Amino acid sequence: MRHVQDTVFKLRAFTKQDKIEMVKCLSERQDVNWKLGEDGLMIRMGELVDSYPIYVLEVSLKNS
Repeated sequence: MRHVQDTVFKLRAFTKQDKIEMVKCLSERQDVNWKLGEDGLMIRMGELVDSYPIYVLEVSLKNS
């Protein structure tokens, strides 16, 4: 995601049917708090390091 100046956002491409195991930020090397809801994947990043961060997120799905 490019130039997201907020630390909380929702990815609507994911739904409750997705079996997400882990979400991590590859670009900022910081913890990502996440919660999968009915209307998307809610992401809460840590403190902003850059005024125009570029987040690269890895979303791992459970094998079923």
